[in-house]
Amino acid sequence: MSTEQKIGTKAKTDEQKPVRDHHVLDEAEAAAQKVAEDVKAAVQKVEEVRAQSAEAGDDILQFTAKAVQQSMEQFSDMLGVGQNGPKAQDAVQSSTRNFDSMIQCNMALANGSQEIARVWLDSTQERISHNLENVNRLYGCRTLADFSAVQSDIMRQSLEDVMQRNLRLSDTSVKITREAVARCSPSPH
Repeated sequence: MSTEQKIGTKAKTDEQKPVRDHHVLDEAEAAAQKVAEDVKAAVQKVEEVRAQSAEAGDDILQFTAKAVQQSMEQFSDMLGVGQNGPKAQDAVQSSTRNFDSMIQCNMALANGSQEIARVWLDSTQERISHNLENVNRLYGCRTLADFSAVQSDIMRQSLEDVMQRNLRLSDTSVKITREAVARCSPSPH
């Protein structure tokens, strides 16, 4: 091959390379837009979950208070309003302790649902931050090989983040369950 042919072939290859790199940048920009949309959707979902958790906690407390009131009225009717015997007083005290335990348990569960929402929100905020960093990393790629390497690293990092988030949520759930069980146990006389 002559020198002119080599130069012509090299020139054609160099002309095609920016087109490929431009294609990589277009793909990175599309990926960045997708990430931004996903992040926005995730933030909205977390806000919805947080609001629902707060409402659920309030609903649980109102339901429990109403149930306690109705049960105490029924219990009082069953014993008779004028009865003041030791058995009646013991039964009322025992019932009161049990209902107090139920209220404490429900409060622990309501607080726990808010804590899970907080963990989820923190996790989402971390993911948003990582996604923005990853978009910048993708924008910095100049070759298809660089883009591929960064993309595979991002996928690995995302999987690791999901596993860490699941571990935090699991630990939080166990903590909440233990606290609820401890609060549900009635205190001794």
